[in-house]
Amino acid sequence: MKETKTERHTAQTIASALWNTKTKQGLLADFNPSFIKNYKALLDYTTTDPVALDNIFSVSSVSLSGRTEFKPENFAELTSDGDFHHYVWIELSKKGQIIVIGRARANLKTISDDDPSREKAKLGDLFDDYQIHMGKTARLIAKCDKDYQKHVELPLKNIRDEINDYVAGAVIIPINAGSTKVASKLETEIGDIVVEKYGALNPTSHRYY
Repeated sequence: MKETKTERHTAQTIASALWNTKTKQGLLADFNPSFIKNYKALLDYTTTDPVALDNIFSVSSVSLSGRTEFKPENFAELTSDGDFHHYVWIELSKKGQIIVIGRARANLKTISDDDPSREKAKLGDLFDDYQIHMGKTARLIAKCDKDYQKHVELPLKNIRDEINDYVAGAVIIPINAGSTKVASKLETEIGDIVVEKYGALNPTSHRYY
């Protein structure tokens, strides 16, 4: 049953609810993907769980500052997809609600001591700002305005900034996935569990890939 919409959460509280490393209990404690037979064929499930429960962590921001909270060590021993490691993420708002569940992949090799802010590290689209896009025709029409920057560009920038400022942080769930196909299936099933329990502003995005 979904919790009341007035319930407020943080990335940390959701991470702890999914799995408590001390009690070994949580919402994902009995997680058993429905595609487990196919999963076994893709990965040695007898020695590797689909979700690295003890490696779940949270970041307080998905902007530049949150990049320094990303924990590459939580992926070091997991199944990779070439140079990438997949993960499922849960994004939260400053109002304490879950916004959306998604998936991304990080290239740990791009994390360098020469880039302490990790601005150039490829950590996945979780850390990309939301954008507002106009189609080509709409953009051409808008540019007919003599004061395009004032009437169009500036208002769109302000809206974009407000949207991105609405996001508070995220839960990152490292997974053992050697392909995007496996990662997508795990995203769908984990997302269903989270939405059933907590709801989400966008409750269906994790089902489409």
